Amino acid sequence: MVIETANEEVNPEISLNALTGQRSLTTTKLTGKCANTWINILVDCGSTDNFIKDSMVQKLKLKPVTIPQFKVFVGSGDFLWCKSKCLAVTFSVQNHVICVDLFVIELKGVDMVLGGQWLKTLGPIAMDYDKLTIVFTLNGKQIHLQGEVTYCMDPISSKQLAHMQAAGSVACLFQLSTLVHGSDDHHSQMPSEIRMVLDSFMELFDEPKDLPPYREDDHRIHLVDGSTLVNVRPYRYPMYQKTEIEKLESIEYLGHIVSSKGLAADPHKLFAMVEWPVPTNLKQLRGFLGLTGYYRRFIKHYASVAQPLTSLLKKDSFKWSSSSQEAFDVLKRCMVSAPVLAMPDFSQQFVVETDASTIGIGAVLSQNRHPIAFFSKQLTNRLKGASAYRIQEESVTSVTLQQIHKEVVDGTASANFRVVEGSTVIDAVDMVLQDREIKP
Repeated sequence: MVIETANEEVNPEISLNALTGQRSLTTTKLTGKCANTWINILVDCGSTDNFIKDSMVQKLKLKPVTIPQFKVFVGSGDFLWCKSKCLAVTFSVQNHVICVDLFVIELKGVDMVLGGQWLKTLGPIAMDYDKLTIVFTLNGKQIHLQGEVTYCMDPISSKQLAHMQAAGSVACLFQLSTLVHGSDDHHSQMPSEIRMVLDSFMELFDEPKDLPPYREDDHRIHLVDGSTLVNVRPYRYPMYQKTEIEKLESIEYLGHIVSSKGLAADPHKLFAMVEWPVPTNLKQLRGFLGLTGYYRRFIKHYASVAQPLTSLLKKDSFKWSSSSQEAFDVLKRCMVSAPVLAMPDFSQQFVVETDASTIGIGAVLSQNRHPIAFFSKQLTNRLKGASAYRIQEESVTSVTLQQIHKEVVDGTASANFRVVEGSTVIDAVDMVLQDREIKP
């Protein structure tokens, strides 16, 4: 750690503990007095010079002198600029007068740091970091400085107090008691200073008679007579309020537009997807897929369409190709042409239509031939080598149906699923799903 000067080579430094005013195993905290002002002093063997806080220079009305600007490096690797120095600053510590030169820097914890520049002038020193004492000889007289001890104020039991009293180790004792307003016994036993504070601020210390206490400003929200308190969880409206929502022309809700026609994607989000530039790295690709994936319930076979892009997310697999560009453009067109989804009506029957390919499986939940939500996912490596019947079976098993139930129904009702007669895969899945009830 070096101070850069033009004329001389010096190597002062300040430790991180001294800069922040934190105690450590090699520091001792003292209290001194300078110009009738109390100051906090930290004796630190890890700092080579003496330093003073810049704000304390103004408070003590010291007259610093300008010196060539230099850097003071700290133990954390940072540095501070020093431009001035206070010469022959005199202060007292425990009835002992000390005179030192101090560099002015921006300290954060204590007012003054005494480092090796002061310690080396004392000659032989005996420092006890356990008892926080500093003993040295100055002008033939032994000086003993006692550092501040940090006391831990914790409640103790009567047995512990008796043991400490017998050992003579009770330094200070505090007792907390309840003050009863109007009690002459408690009031007469208090010191005059405390009685004056209690009498001057009696309204502050009075125990409230009822809740809420009286305040000059009334912050209550006055409701119309006959109305009830609003008790609705934010963003979680039950489906029986669908009729109230339908009365509104349209409302923006978590990136969606809810209207009497149904549920649509936010046009501002769709515009951001269309204007999205061709990704040049994984971060940009993840951003695009994250935005489109939020609206995947609007896109039929989303997983299959986005498969060329999601495959680029694997480790060391990002390489933009013509197939990636084609999938990128197709996904944009699908988002722009996304249909308006209907709001589910739990008084009517739901229809789930499933489909499968060699890439992925998908399903659509609808009512009255109007889609409510689309669901799709890519096939695992195990299923890619399976037969067509096995893949079709997977498309209508509980994995697909439970996902739709979780996203659309949100666990507010149970659902019974069955295979519709006339399905092309009914022979393959009849033994699996016949009379099977799925209750997520």
